[in-house]
Amino acid sequence: MSIAEALLQLQDAEPTPALLFFGSFQYEIAGELEGEKLQHLYKLLENWQPDLEAYREIVNQRFLGQETEELAAAA
Repeated sequence: MSIAEALLQLQDAEPTPALLFFGSFQYEIAGELEGEKLQHLYKLLENWQPDLEAYREIVNQRFLGQETEELAAAA
């Protein structure tokens, strides 16, 4: 997972500072034959929702949640 600074540019508005979160999940494609590998790949692709949920949890709870708690404590 990586985090980068960004500027959000909307129509007729000043640029807004933002954070860009991006990452990937790495999986080994199991199987010896091409057909087995392809079948395993399809199975991995069908399970995209748990990966997306894990990514959201990391960003929202570990990064944004901590930041929100720190700002609330400082206020």
